[in-house]
Amino acid sequence: MSAKLERTVCVLLPNKKQLDIRVGPKSTGQDVFSRVAELLGIKELYFFGLTVLKDNEHIFLDLEEKLTKYFPKDWRQDSGKASLRRPFPLLLFLKVQYYVENGRLFCERRARHLYYSDLRERVLRSECRQQEEVYFQLAGYALQADLGDHSLQREGLEVTPYFHPKDYFPPWIIAKRGVDYLLCHGPKVHQELCGMSPRDSILSFIRDSCQLEDVPVT
Repeated sequence: MSAKLERTVCVLLPNKKQLDIRVGPKSTGQDVFSRVAELLGIKELYFFGLTVLKDNEHIFLDLEEKLTKYFPKDWRQDSGKASLRRPFPLLLFLKVQYYVENGRLFCERRARHLYYSDLRERVLRSECRQQEEVYFQLAGYALQADLGDHSLQREGLEVTPYFHPKDYFPPWIIAKRGVDYLLCHGPKVHQELCGMSPRDSILSFIRDSCQLEDVPVT
């Protein structure tokens, strides 16, 4: 393939990392997907797909189709006026396409963690306001998975914040309860999980996140 005909597609991962992949004018979604799996060293991407952002909505690619179906007609051109008209790079997103409650279906730790990372983002956007207790439990699992055991400070001592509520609670809970409340009560839920391994914390997060009806939806 001529280097002049190649373009770079940026694939954003659920864990906020990115991969830059060179593609040609005849490349398909499957070509990109296979390259993502190769670069990540993950075989178990069965539950994932690639999306493109259209009108602020994620649309899953038909992996058998050429990328030209989803990108502007001038996407193959790296220079000239076409490049000047294109303000953003070519972006694809690796997203969970099929949801499961049992994280043990993932044998590969990295695949399980990508799945967990995707769910984390969906929980932060979730709006199930009648299930507030579920969000607190999920925050506890996430804190245990990310940070391990946490010991509460003795009563009377000033509590030192060790996490940012926006990373563990949806905006509507932060607005309702306030940052100080979450910094006080979040650690209590976290402390109750002392001794739980990161793996079991992630498995519990995957299981309980499916209680929120707007999370396991594509």
